[in-house]
Amino acid sequence: MGLSSGGTISHSFVWLKLMNALLPPPSQCREDGLGLLLEREVTARDNQRLGRRLRQAKLRQNAVVEDTDFRTPRGLDRALFHKLAGCDWIARASTW
Repeated sequence: MGLSSGGTISHSFVWLKLMNALLPPPSQCREDGLGLLLEREVTARDNQRLGRRLRQAKLRQNAVVEDTDFRTPRGLDRALFHKLAGCDWIARASTW
């Protein structure tokens, strides 16, 4: 597992050292703290990965499916649009 950019590992290490200094010897709290530390690291890495992918995509707008305006006459089939947005067709390996 490589180091994530932004020093997440070093911040986590400092947090772990602090936790070890403040908590009494072996306790359930230490195990819970380690679990939280690992969860925090995974979340930080996921957020960095998502941020990098969004930057690389160079999207022109922050658009979401829920904001689609069907009142504008563009010939959109509302039922088909929502069916495709559900992404069930990906799991079935279907094409449209």
